[in-house]
Amino acid sequence: MLNNQTITDMKQLTINIPDYYYNTFMEYFKHIPDASLLNESSFVLDEAKVAILDRRSQSPEESCLSLEEVNRKLKR
Repeated sequence: MLNNQTITDMKQLTINIPDYYYNTFMEYFKHIPDASLLNESSFVLDEAKVAILDRRSQSPEESCLSLEEVNRKLKR
């Protein structure tokens, strides 16, 4: 925070930079106390979660197994 001001608004920044600048940018932004840093792998994980949730929501409920049923099948 600058001059004891409360930060109420945040902007999201997405950049594409050459690999050789990556560490420099990450080190710079680490010094901004209210900044949240996500790397590329975070977005890949989020995309995978969304795909799984979409697939799950489109599946009929009767095709889903309960945890007990799954455990029984795995023990066979």
